[in-house]
Amino acid sequence: MPNTAGDVEAAALLFLSLASPVRLRILGLLAREDLDVKTLGQRLGLSTANVSQHLVRLRHAGLVATHTRGTRKINSLCRSRLGDASRLIHDLGATVPPGAAVVV
Repeated sequence: MPNTAGDVEAAALLFLSLASPVRLRILGLLAREDLDVKTLGQRLGLSTANVSQHLVRLRHAGLVATHTRGTRKINSLCRSRLGDASRLIHDLGATVPPGAAVVV
């Protein structure tokens, strides 16, 4: 259960990486198959530079891993990290006492 400042910061990093429609679309494509940045860009109608920037954020959050296949770098979805997101939501809710006001 996240209860330290570090736990909450880690959760915030994860959720910030999910707060982009482009990054969500990338994750959706990678849920179907592993792809290189060029193919991702073609399917999304975006430049490889733009997709690369989004992939950096997703890798930093642990949502995407990269491996080499021949001369290409292939991106794959880290499915276990998505399960972590679900657990974090549940655990963060557990840190708020029942009936407590939450200020946003």
